[in-house]
Amino acid sequence: MNYTIKNEFITFVSSSFAAEQKSLKINSDPSVDYVWQRLPGCWNRNGPMCFPLLGDFPNNKYILDGKEYEMTIHGFAMDSEFSVVEHTATSITYELTSSPETLKQYPYDFKLDVKYSLDGMTVNMEYIVTNTGKETMWYSVGGHPGFTCPLTPGEKFEDCYIEFNKTEKIGSVRQFHSPISVFEKYFGRSGKVIPLDYEIFYNGAIVFKGLNSDKVSIRSKKSSRFVEMDITGFPYFTLWTIKDQPFICLEPWHGVITQGDIPDQNHWKKREAMQTLEPGKTFRCNHPVTIG
Repeated sequence: MNYTIKNEFITFVSSSFAAEQKSLKINSDPSVDYVWQRLPGCWNRNGPMCFPLLGDFPNNKYILDGKEYEMTIHGFAMDSEFSVVEHTATSITYELTSSPETLKQYPYDFKLDVKYSLDGMTVNMEYIVTNTGKETMWYSVGGHPGFTCPLTPGEKFEDCYIEFNKTEKIGSVRQFHSPISVFEKYFGRSGKVIPLDYEIFYNGAIVFKGLNSDKVSIRSKKSSRFVEMDITGFPYFTLWTIKDQPFICLEPWHGVITQGDIPDQNHWKKREAMQTLEPGKTFRCNHPVTIG
């Protein structure tokens, strides 16, 4: 079921299925939806969150404490129905808890809250993970929000660019599915701007590690509409799209997708950047999204 929150500036719609964003519009300019609106034959998501896995395993199977489990890409939260535990005019909180079904895939007791709240032109997107079990919990968590690109009708994907608020170096690229020379062709050895071209994404996502920037935005060379995401505290950040589809995902992660040069990644506790949480403890992260 979809739920709407609204303030004097923006209107945001999300769903109890996957706690997924569905729509984000400026009240004075409702003709443009900043959230990617899935089209037939295109990526069929609007922008779910990911838990307890980022990336996938060979054959969707993994080993944890000597036992084999099965889990699909980015974890089960993006295919789960959440309950609504709070809904006000300007905020909504969804909740998913461990169940017999989740325990078949993931042997930890947990509570996952996803809270959306509005502040001016900003949507706070907060993930709250609580270990409700009796042992240390291993997990990953992050966002996968998709945004319309280009944001202005009549423009092309190539009219847009990604802008960091601080200078970055090509060495921050943790994984790039195409030859790194393709990325360097557009970005150079360092800079703040990545001109967008589908060539960069032909073979998959770009994963950054340890960026200097705490903000990253989608902007256009021809118009003033933008999306800006605050990625403070997230150790990994990913850009992803699909050839000839008018969207791009800004993905802040506590965790990372499978790396080809690291062995034993089908072992849950050996994957890079897995998070741990002690019994009774809670972890929070937030990636506010501002539009204009």
